[in-house]
Amino acid sequence: MDTEGWLNLKQVARILGVHYMTAYRYVRTGQLEASLVNSSWLVDPDALEAFRRPSATSDDDVESVDRVARLHARLLRGDVVGAWAIVEDALVAGWGPEEALIDLIVAAVSETEQDDGLAAGHLVGTTAWRTAAQLSTRFRRRGRDRGTVVLGAPEGEGHSLGLSFIADVLRVRNVAVLELGHDVSPAAFVEAAASAERLVAVGIGVTDPTLMGAARDVVLAVREDLPGVPVLLGGRAVANDGIASLAGADGWASDLRGVGDLVDELIRQRSSRRTKNPTR
Repeated sequence: MDTEGWLNLKQVARILGVHYMTAYRYVRTGQLEASLVNSSWLVDPDALEAFRRPSATSDDDVESVDRVARLHARLLRGDVVGAWAIVEDALVAGWGPEEALIDLIVAAVSETEQDDGLAAGHLVGTTAWRTAAQLSTRFRRRGRDRGTVVLGAPEGEGHSLGLSFIADVLRVRNVAVLELGHDVSPAAFVEAAASAERLVAVGIGVTDPTLMGAARDVVLAVREDLPGVPVLLGGRAVANDGIASLAGADGWASDLRGVGDLVDELIRQRSSRRTKNPTR
């Protein structure tokens, strides 16, 4: 397929005058035709023009962008109560819990810039984390979960906010999560995975490309002690199949929904194997 001249979602968002996450929602909901090429969504300019013809943006889209800006302002103030009120308003308006998490909370976090001040990143991150945890707790289904995923960042990695958002997405999808945080040793990954009930996978988050060796150490440790356990990779440092393959991962995803979809597929595969081999 020839995709020369096609547009990525950032370019689409600029043309439409909407937030990046709104453009992504158009694609995920099937409103805007796009193709996944090398883990990136690309849009044919003709498809974008056809999408724009009925109307440039709807009132709902403007409202969505406004919610992101309003939430970002609350996060900057460290206002958990105010932040949750905006999320609740979105839920009442018909947003699903995963949509509220990704297209609202995470989108608001991404609005943070250096000009917001030295404390901004800390305030936004902590307030968003508490708000997202409240959301996932509220919408976690009762009853038995679908399995367990162990999540953590390898030794040397100092960031774990993205992992927390992944954990919340999985919990909304009724998957249990053992969340280890950042700077986790290979031995700790293995110990947590060995203790997990109905383990689905081990997930490793990496934001610093120089730590891919540390991620590979985790993969090798899991392979040695728990052969057959899938290991997934994600984070800003994982940009393509090649990087994931070098680390030895069984799968990777470039966004939160992608991680959720990977785990869903692993659970489906496990269920299928059990159906075919009921004695196991």
